[in-house]
Amino acid sequence: MLDIFSKADRFPLESGCDDVNRWRKGRPAMSESTQHDEAKGPIVEVENLKTNDSEKFHMPWSATVAEVWAKAYDVFGEARGEGDQFQCADGTNLAPYLGRTLEQLRQERVCSARKFQIRGPTGGAVLAAGGRP
Repeated sequence: MLDIFSKADRFPLESGCDDVNRWRKGRPAMSESTQHDEAKGPIVEVENLKTNDSEKFHMPWSATVAEVWAKAYDVFGEARGEGDQFQCADGTNLAPYLGRTLEQLRQERVCSARKFQIRGPTGGAVLAAGGRP
């Protein structure tokens, strides 16, 4: 069988820097391929623990945590309830971070996966009428 690929094509990181650069030649730089996504901002994921719904949407890096929370209510089509909390998927309460931007959260390594939760006063899904815990 004819081997048409050089070692640098198959294993670019095992070869010298020149081989790696030759392997990458013609491929767009990372910044070029992600410019469109960067312009729209990162994708955030918000899970509503009261309804067990989850949505993903773009937000600009300059958006504050409070703006992400407000947008989540718009996306879910509901209003903020008394006692609702906004937190990271790992349970970190975001009340102290509401004025910070997504960019600042990224720099501070808070909710770096940009996965958030809306937790109601009971902390879980609302039971259907007549249901038992």
